Amino acid sequence: MNLHHCHNLVDIPDLSGYENLEKLDLEHCIRLTKIHKSVGNLRTLLHLNLKECTNLVEFPSEVSGLKHLQNLILSGCFKLEALPEDIGSMKSLKELLVDQTAISKLPESIYRLTKLEKLSLN
Repeated sequence: MNLHHCHNLVDIPDLSGYENLEKLDLEHCIRLTKIHKSVGNLRTLLHLNLKECTNLVEFPSEVSGLKHLQNLILSGCFKLEALPEDIGSMKSLKELLVDQTAISKLPESIYRLTKLEKLSLN
């Protein structure tokens, strides 16, 4: 699902009905402040792009249930201060981009991301 550059998008609706979704691209949705917790139920999601969602302040802990997610892009989410504590349960994660965010500390569970190939920090 490609919703990038939807500048007036403030919130994501409940996506529970999209259980076969593999890609969710919300890049540069500058008014988006949070991600609906239903995103954590998208069991087939492989790619989640939130790059330059400059007002994103909250990333739900439910998203750590995305066991098949391979790419998580949060670069340029300037107001995002934390990742979910249980991010280590995203066993398939290969790419985690959190540069240009307000994240100052990574969760301890990050060591469990054994498939991680690329990690980009500030």
